[in-house]
Amino acid sequence: MSRHPEVKWAQREDKVYITVLLSDAKNAKVDLQPDGVFTLSATAGTDGNTYEVKLNLHDKVNEKESKINIGERNIFCVVEKAEKGWWKKLLSGDAKTPHYVKVDWDKWADEDDEGAAAPNVDLGGMDFSSLCLDLLRILVAWEAWVVWAAWEVWVVWAAWEAWVVWAAWMAWMNLTIVMKNKNPKRLEMSKRLLKFLQRLKQKQPREDIFDLVSLALA
Repeated sequence: MSRHPEVKWAQREDKVYITVLLSDAKNAKVDLQPDGVFTLSATAGTDGNTYEVKLNLHDKVNEKESKINIGERNIFCVVEKAEKGWWKKLLSGDAKTPHYVKVDWDKWADEDDEGAAAPNVDLGGMDFSSLCLDLLRILVAWEAWVVWAAWEVWVVWAAWEAWVVWAAWMAWMNLTIVMKNKNPKRLEMSKRLLKFLQRLKQKQPREDIFDLVSLALA
């Protein structure tokens, strides 16, 4: 059964800060819809417990400009509002706010606090709008690797075919010379070369290679 992590929130006129207190989160998945539906799932803890949260935010948001940073101690989200304005509360509807959703007083600013500074948080994490772009880059890289691997296989196959043709040509040349000069050494080499070509189909040419090398050096 999944658990609910503690969630803290604060706002400015144009954005909402959502902090999910979850240390060493793994396999974190965060989704934000334009209608304000915010969902998060992750595992954490030594037992690998599953944590999930779904928030129906007070109003619509700009998911393309929103950002997320998954840190060691928490998951911090900067949610851009679709329209500027101060929300009366984080969630929509008249239902009671869940016990795990609390105000983040460290980042809070009131409506009359003009020019309130944004919290000093490293936003070097992911961008909601860049998730699809990252997936596209991974796909393109995978396709490039597949093409490269296919090319390597083709080059190896072509080289092998060329070598077989060369070996067959050498066998034919040796047979021609043997027929003219009746050289015993060349006759023996031609026989072994032909035997080697026949064994190529059985993928057992190692012994014949040593025989050919020994005979050539004799």
